[in-house]
Amino acid sequence: MNDEQVFQWDASNIAHLARHDVLPAEAEAAILDTQAILLEIQTEAEERVKAVGATLGGRILVVVFTLRGEAIRAITAYGAPMSLQKLYLEGEHV
Repeated sequence: MNDEQVFQWDASNIAHLARHDVLPAEAEAAILDTQAILLEIQTEAEERVKAVGATLGGRILVVVFTLRGEAIRAITAYGAPMSLQKLYLEGEHV
């Protein structure tokens, strides 16, 4: 992924992220973080990816997203639990 990726936002996914106190710009930054850990999630409906990445402000988030055509659509995002924060921080030093 690169900084020129197109993100798909609408009232539904923006509202869902807001319930977890995450802004769209934070989710985008976490997905595009060059140090992000990407984990594939298999669902029956579509392939999804879980990104553990940092925002520009240093907040470590988990963002679940999918690719819809050329666009990235965030499904949900939330503050990373301590175990994933540790995994992310350890990965930065490898």
